[in-house]
Amino acid sequence: MTSNGHIPNHPWHQRRIRRRQLLGAAAAAGVGAAGLALVGCGDDDDPADPAPAVREEPAEQQAPAVDQALTVAISAFPIGIDKDLSAGNFPTYESISQCYDTPIAFQTIDYPFDDEFGQGAGYIDLGELEPWQLEAWELTDDASAIIMNIRPGVRSANGNELTSADVAYTIDRAIALEAIGYFYNTLIDLDLENPYEIMDDYTIKVHATKANGLLFSIWNDLFMPFIDAETAQAAATSDDPWSIEFLASNCAGFGAYDVESWTPGQEVVWAANPNYFQGPPAINRVIYRVIPDSSVRLSALQAGEVDIAEDLSPDQWFEARDTDGVKAFAVRSNFVYFAYMNSLLPPYDDIRVRQAFNIMMPRDQIAESVYLGLALPWRAALSTINPGANPDLWPFSEQPDAAAAKALLEDAGFGGGMEVELSYTTALPLNEQVANLVRASLAEIDVSVTLNPLPDGDMVDGTYGRTIPFGLWLDTPIGPDPIYGVFLYNYDPATISNHGQLDDPELQRLIDEAIPLTDLDDRVAASQAAQARALELSGFAPLVEPFYTIAMRENVDGFTWHNANDMYFRQLRKS
Repeated sequence: MTSNGHIPNHPWHQRRIRRRQLLGAAAAAGVGAAGLALVGCGDDDDPADPAPAVREEPAEQQAPAVDQALTVAISAFPIGIDKDLSAGNFPTYESISQCYDTPIAFQTIDYPFDDEFGQGAGYIDLGELEPWQLEAWELTDDASAIIMNIRPGVRSANGNELTSADVAYTIDRAIALEAIGYFYNTLIDLDLENPYEIMDDYTIKVHATKANGLLFSIWNDLFMPFIDAETAQAAATSDDPWSIEFLASNCAGFGAYDVESWTPGQEVVWAANPNYFQGPPAINRVIYRVIPDSSVRLSALQAGEVDIAEDLSPDQWFEARDTDGVKAFAVRSNFVYFAYMNSLLPPYDDIRVRQAFNIMMPRDQIAESVYLGLALPWRAALSTINPGANPDLWPFSEQPDAAAAKALLEDAGFGGGMEVELSYTTALPLNEQVANLVRASLAEIDVSVTLNPLPDGDMVDGTYGRTIPFGLWLDTPIGPDPIYGVFLYNYDPATISNHGQLDDPELQRLIDEAIPLTDLDDRVAASQAAQARALELSGFAPLVEPFYTIAMRENVDGFTWHNANDMYFRQLRKS
């Protein structure tokens, strides 16, 4: 039992994964290749831990008996579907997932937790990678390169086959645009001077500058799919050689769906990829309809005007669950909600102030009174569904401790109190409730908080522009690797998601020493000191881990949660 009683019962925590290579000898079985567990080199005599039940995926294994259409009510229009340039809201992530499959995938399983809200949902085993668009992938002996074997017959909606040339184009584009791809290139230490070697049409070798364990697992990430180079290049111009304008709203991927129509601010219509390598999805057409008001999304679902409603508020989710003809799921997720403190700006340049604020965060109140139990108090450095996340490293009291926090502020020279401003986006209505709870809690240590609600664009600009000293932020650390998780928010001020602007040589050293490790047990062990140091530095104050919530008509089946906090339409069907 951990200090907060929330150690997750996830498959990651039920077994260890040691091998740094996975050969797809059984890849031809597609999603049925459940036996491709990462087993241990040198540890094969260990008793096997019980594996979770593998979930069937009828949408990928059976042709539809009749055409099926689906209408999904979303809260905001996707910013785009360019995997190198589009980020910022969750409809964007979900859209990218429809156009672009990942080269490797997590095995789909039944929901592994025992809470009442997620039963019947599908889930992914964050410890079970399997081939998808790749037949096999293997690190070189020195872990400084990876050889990928592409599955023949993977085709885009335009009929183009995935080959090594598409992988090369994808890498070249990410390097040239220096946007989202820059972050991932940094993560894997990509050798920009010699990034890849095409060995044949279906085999390519990708080079890093040094050993990097993430070279093996990063290919399951939402932002690491391969682009259909022929489709993309056909739209290129001399002014737009990388087809930025075209790819903002057009698919050039090898995923299950293509864009049929794109009406900014209103709706996207998706058409099934007729050439999809796993066979035709059961849902052949999806209408992605923007309904900004959560209560209107709920009403449309209750009336049967839409099949699925996303992003309902907690009270509306409970109302949906209690509606005849509707079912609702709330599943443990890697959503993380925190308050960041910019350590380069006063008063947060003093670690004692950051630690005092961390101590006073009203985590239990937020989970219960704001999220109505659809969130867990977060007292860890990583999302606790991730491998290696360790709540036992939490260095502060479990509940707010005004005496301890006041002592830190007095030692920092703020014994007479202080005034601060807390910023948050108005796009997430729950932010105001959370901000008021934070304000009330900090008032107990003589900190006067002025609330600063901002339009979403201003909040995003201020956060990434490093101009906001103290802000609330909801995020998804997509990669489940423990070193990735610590790197994401803490590595150095140049890291785009290091909103606290931490610049700590000791933490950077701990992360740097762990990056080359290829064995997951070793990476988990090495992450412990890094997690502890990150919590001590308090560049951000963990608040809660919200559940992923969704509601749908009773005749929609196959919902499965994925680690970008999205779902794949290809896994759905209507009965």
